[in-house]
Amino acid sequence: MRRTNIAGSVAYWSLLFLFGLLPFFFIPTVWAPIAQAKMLLVGILVVVATVAWVASALSEEVVRMPRSWLFYAVLLVPLAYFISAIATGASRTSLIGGEAHQDTVVTVFILYALFVVCSSILSRGNRRLITAVSVFIAGSTVALLFQLVRLAYPSFTFGDVLIARTASVVGGWHDLGIFLGLLLFLSLALLSASFVGSRWWKCFLFCIAGISA
Repeated sequence: MRRTNIAGSVAYWSLLFLFGLLPFFFIPTVWAPIAQAKMLLVGILVVVATVAWVASALSEEVVRMPRSWLFYAVLLVPLAYFISAIATGASRTSLIGGEAHQDTVVTVFILYALFVVCSSILSRGNRRLITAVSVFIAGSTVALLFQLVRLAYPSFTFGDVLIARTASVVGGWHDLGIFLGLLLFLSLALLSASFVGSRWWKCFLFCIAGISA
């Protein structure tokens, strides 16, 4: 039972680290682009979380998953990527990718593993889901601070990673727009949540929503 608790805790904390670090994570060097650095973080933490989750399930001799056909529907996406890669010659670029190619079979299977592990671990109580969302917002706040520094001091490139004008710690300009839209939605949605009762929490969420807009 103790090993089960340890494995489950490792999987849960791996997800929290991923949600907290992913918005602003980057490697301050020229040879590691933003997208590649983030996929490295996702790959490492998802593998750790998946292995720990499997170990926990084997120890408990039961797999705790929400009953939904969504798991099978989402599985069609990585399968489609795999079939497409095989049909076009199964090149290394389509299967594994490279510096400029992140949309690969391996990447999609990693994201599917993340979806499955998140569904299993975060569905074991509302508190876990609330904590995960809170950690993501905290990490997103750090990303916003990086972006504000970037706007105030354009010459500050964080180790020559953000040389282009449209570059940010989130990714390109398009990635930043999607990220800000998601952050705006989460901030406004959480304002009506029952656990956000503190005035400071609401002021914080209003500020995040205002900056994201």
